[in-house]
Amino acid sequence: MSTLGERIKFNRKRNGLNQEQLANAIGVSMMSIRRYENDERLVTIETLEKIAKILKIPVGSLTGNEWDASLADDEVELIADYNKLTPEGKEVARERVRELTEIPRYYNPDHGVKIIKGDERQDDTGEE
Repeated sequence: MSTLGERIKFNRKRNGLNQEQLANAIGVSMMSIRRYENDERLVTIETLEKIAKILKIPVGSLTGNEWDASLADDEVELIADYNKLTPEGKEVARERVRELTEIPRYYNPDHGVKIIKGDERQDDTGEE
């Protein structure tokens, strides 16, 4: 699987842009683009969105998650923040989200799917 930097570079070249042109288009330095492409610097979601817009591709094409294109901006930001966590931090985050889904005030029954454990899923009717 390619890295974020490799996907930025590939799509930049596919669009016939050099690093300086992409940098100017999104308002960062050419050095920042070089560091993004070499995976030496983290890219903010805002910058990813700018890059994707200039390259005429969904953000998911850059992150390697095509499904990102269908997510709301706050969901993409949540995933980006989650991915910054250590494995221990990710486990704590998952536990907190599970806890929130048990509180009626925060649970969205219109979602239609409840995760009961592991990969087992059931809809709100209780059928598997």
